Amino acid sequence: MKLRPLGFIITSFALMSWLSPLSGAGTKGQPEKDFRGQEMQVAALLREYPRAVSFTPLARDKEGEIRRLFMAVSPLLDRFNLPLDGLFEALQADAKKRLDAKKLTTIERARLAFFVHDYASACALALKAGDTAHQSKHRVVSEVVDALALAAYSAQEMRRFEDARRYLKVAAGETDPKVDLELWADIQASMANLAYLQNDFQFQLAVLREIHQQYSLALGPSHGKTLRYQNELAAALYDQKQDAAAEKEYQEILQRLEKQKNAPPDAILVVRKNLAKVLKSLKRDVDAEVQWRQVIAQLKDSYGGQHEKVIVARNSLAFCLNDQGRYADAEAELVSVMDLARKAYGNDAQATLTARHNLGAFYYDRGRYTEAATQYQILYENEKRVYGPDDPSTLTSYSFLGSCMNDTGKHAKAEEIFKHVLERQLATLPVDALETQATRNNLGIAYREQGKLKEAEEQYRIALSVRERVLGPDHERTLAVRNNLAVLYSSHPEMLGDARKREISELKATLAQLEAQYGRGHANTVPSRSNLASVLESLGQLPDAEKEYRDIHSILIGERGREHPETVKALMSVAINLMRQKRMNESEALFREGYGILEKVLEPEDDQMIVFRHNFVICLANNQKVMEAVQQAELVCQAIRSRPGSNAAMLASMENFIAQTRSTMRPEQNAVGSILQSLSSQGNLQVGTSIPVSGNTLPFQNQTPPEGTISRPLSVTPPTTNAVVPLPASP
Repeated sequence: MKLRPLGFIITSFALMSWLSPLSGAGTKGQPEKDFRGQEMQVAALLREYPRAVSFTPLARDKEGEIRRLFMAVSPLLDRFNLPLDGLFEALQADAKKRLDAKKLTTIERARLAFFVHDYASACALALKAGDTAHQSKHRVVSEVVDALALAAYSAQEMRRFEDARRYLKVAAGETDPKVDLELWADIQASMANLAYLQNDFQFQLAVLREIHQQYSLALGPSHGKTLRYQNELAAALYDQKQDAAAEKEYQEILQRLEKQKNAPPDAILVVRKNLAKVLKSLKRDVDAEVQWRQVIAQLKDSYGGQHEKVIVARNSLAFCLNDQGRYADAEAELVSVMDLARKAYGNDAQATLTARHNLGAFYYDRGRYTEAATQYQILYENEKRVYGPDDPSTLTSYSFLGSCMNDTGKHAKAEEIFKHVLERQLATLPVDALETQATRNNLGIAYREQGKLKEAEEQYRIALSVRERVLGPDHERTLAVRNNLAVLYSSHPEMLGDARKREISELKATLAQLEAQYGRGHANTVPSRSNLASVLESLGQLPDAEKEYRDIHSILIGERGREHPETVKALMSVAINLMRQKRMNESEALFREGYGILEKVLEPEDDQMIVFRHNFVICLANNQKVMEAVQQAELVCQAIRSRPGSNAAMLASMENFIAQTRSTMRPEQNAVGSILQSLSSQGNLQVGTSIPVSGNTLPFQNQTPPEGTISRPLSVTPPTTNAVVPLPASP
């Protein structure tokens, strides 16, 4: 699943430095700030701040809104050379005091009201100031326009989008690109941004094209301001998934910048980043890698190899390598990045925390759940110390750890983790928060795997009800939890009596919805397809199940490559299905194919290798190759014994098989019957493919816990930095 930027302009602000001071940072115990000598800078900041806020993506909750405001003010503090630490809070306190001053003009009061989040007063005062400026004998157009724009930004913050659009339309009528191009463009860009918020994407693109055209006519196609707006047009195209068109614009911008003798290095850097992200979205990972390597080289020249910007870019490079199937190179890059961040900034720095998350995500995606758990355990402890135990980031990392526990079979520990996360989320988030429903889904899986079926059903039902109401019945996350519920019923038909036909109907309906939404061969259809195959198989409809399993294998070859552990797991499902159809030679051939792959990519004691060998033993024994089956069984036992306390039931099963085989066979015999009876009495095949839908995978630099992690992740999610950014302002 690919993340897209939230707004048509995603700023190049230094986001990471603002993620930890969520409220009141740097204000307690500090002397009150004195702004004498900085009045001009503060006035300029107050004038620019509303527009900066309006162009910063809207937040969903209080914590997100705090981050958003810091994102908006951060570059302004840098631009006006104002100190960073604690200044934002001090400015707000100062603004509240100044609102009582009698010498302030109406527009100054409006700006101060906006700064302290009194948007209703800011809007009313701005309209009053605009009316006064409009009726003045010495009418100044820019004063009228600035006041109307402030009223629009205030209305936008109150989600009164139609009012905001009306104010901007009046302001636009006051401007003329032939008289004051910059003033006209500012209002037009604000209208485009508002159109985005109202989902009027065609109007947004039309406005941005017009701005770019006017600058191109007035200043030339290679002027810095022209290229800035061309960059914003490309960003909007990317945001609306018109990636090919976005690439064309970025390639053109880059070519024009490279032809200029004195092109700003920062501008070239921004365009390369944006182009790399678009190429990544187009699945041209090799081309994206080229751009990221050039970005990294330029950043090293400018900032040195240890700078945080270099670390962020190297994370993106690792993602490109991962998606090319160059897993060893990606891992080496991620390990190097984490070591670099840890040594340069310490274990508790945001760069280090992000790097550790990315390394854990990589291990998780590769099926190396124990190594992923190690990283997320450390990450959780560090974030708990840095942010506190109830911070959303801390709880998210703990959820990642819970998912790792589910995937390593430690379901009791997963239950403990998800119960804790759910308790804290219910105490701190709205009752319908989607984060809470993700936790319920994962808790349901932990319950299900422990046989706590009623508890699992309860969590699934609550999550399904909320998602249907908040997201709609056809949303992928709604389908995910509905699918999990269907799996529960298909695995335990006693919970529904004679409702198997309804289960199949639900699964087929879910799959049909996903196919209509993504296409038949899309990876998002895999979990539902697998669950349908599992139910069909349990009803004895083996050929129908085989068809679904083969489709899954084919999809994963295209998505992840033939040698990915998840692809081999799908191959094993086909092999087991063929074995159940008594097509032993075909089954054995597939097992041998998968075995050859796993020997290269997994250690002998890896959980997936153990399960695969266990099933291979059964296949060999069924196909009259008992001695080879014994050899494989001994390898299974050896691997399990190297991990005390794990897979005790499977160890007993294999030891019993080996003992019975050796006691019943003479050298010239190949007696199979009693051995197979022994194997079949030891329980079902260890398929591991009853797959509740995974709503999300463990992503790079993303704060959404994975869902349904009995379903293995299908793809790594791009970093949240995968957002296009504007060119630096031109003088």
